[in-house]
Amino acid sequence: TQQCEPIQLFCLKFENGSTITRGCAGVDVYCTDEDPGCYPTQEVDGLTQKWCCCEKDMCNESVSTPLSICTLIFSLIFFFI
Repeated sequence: TQQCEPIQLFCLKFENGSTITRGCAGVDVYCTDEDPGCYPTQEVDGLTQKWCCCEKDMCNESVSTPLSICTLIFSLIFFFI
């Protein structure tokens, strides 16, 4: 959780290969024209980059889905059987 400055209009989720960074962003290189949403994926130095800008509090948080939890449980059951 991070408190953003008033000039930073967006929450940012930036994926650079397998590294994910979350934070705040103003209208700049990542979040342009005060327009929220995800931008096209780019290939930079052999890594896939993707970023999304959103305006609601905590909109860039990491969420585990029930499907992934079920997959984990079934995998563990299968492993021990």
